[in-house]
Amino acid sequence: MRLLFVCIGNICRSPMAAGLAQKMLQGQAQVESAGIAPFGDSTTDEVIRVMQEEGIDLSDHKPRDVVALPLRDFDCIVTMEPLVFDYLNEHCRVPRIKLISWEIDDPYGQDMNAYAQCFQAIRAHMEDFVAQLGFPSGDTG
Repeated sequence: MRLLFVCIGNICRSPMAAGLAQKMLQGQAQVESAGIAPFGDSTTDEVIRVMQEEGIDLSDHKPRDVVALPLRDFDCIVTMEPLVFDYLNEHCRVPRIKLISWEIDDPYGQDMNAYAQCFQAIRAHMEDFVAQLGFPSGDTG
């Protein structure tokens, strides 16, 4: 199974979601992340710190543009907010049946507490998502 997590900039939410999915699924799925308007050349320092506390290394993450990916090859695309869901459906012609929309607040530009809360929201959604997929999940922390 191929999973894609998409947010706006691909520097906070979708890399955190992809990193957590990789940890939880332990190789049972191919997991990637992208953004609809990626910027910068890495994730934020806050994301790196939050994820390091979870045993996940995102220090080498490079933001990617979702339009550069073969979207039809993914079995499921999880968006971090409804705006991204609509963009992928309307502009990239991704069928709604492949899309799942989560509502995860963007922590960009906020304090470490916002990043920690963002990660906890992602973890809660991910635990439900993994259970719905029918995969046994690895340790989540």
